[in-house]
Amino acid sequence: PSSLAPDCSLDGRYGFMETHAYYEQCARRQRNYGLFTADQLPLSKNNKNRAKNTRQNPNGNRYGLECPEERDYYPYWAQAPWKDIAVLTTDVSRCDYYKKESQNVKGRSYCEDDDPTNGVVGATEEGCDGTWHSEAQGKWDLPAPDCLQAPWNRDNHLGNGLDGYPNHYNWSIPDTP
Repeated sequence: PSSLAPDCSLDGRYGFMETHAYYEQCARRQRNYGLFTADQLPLSKNNKNRAKNTRQNPNGNRYGLECPEERDYYPYWAQAPWKDIAVLTTDVSRCDYYKKESQNVKGRSYCEDDDPTNGVVGATEEGCDGTWHSEAQGKWDLPAPDCLQAPWNRDNHLGNGLDGYPNHYNWSIPDTP
């Protein structure tokens, strides 16, 4: 659907991973100005300064309830609902960084502002008009993700490897309550 009601995630016809509240936080949150945007994100008065606007989604188009900035940049700098299992990268020299910055082991600071009349929700403590939560509150207390050399991948073919079949990662699901 092009327009989702706040309770649409309760509708069993749609498979949503993120909640409507998570998307609304993303749509209102100020984008991270330190992220690479190439020439795709002109700053303007047309809400281009939100986390829903990225170099791959400069118009802020909505696809389900995902947050485009969180989808396009890892590790994400703000709180996200995801628990990291593995990072497959072409540059294993960055593995220590990925493991250290995972939300499994490092919390995320965020601004809680439930008043939609405030407009853009600040990405920093100084820009927060609501309650600022320090990064000590946002980690999952899980082991850091595995980090491995990514296998060769055919461009734009959903991860097909050298044998023509999708690349994969074997994960043993932990026995946790």
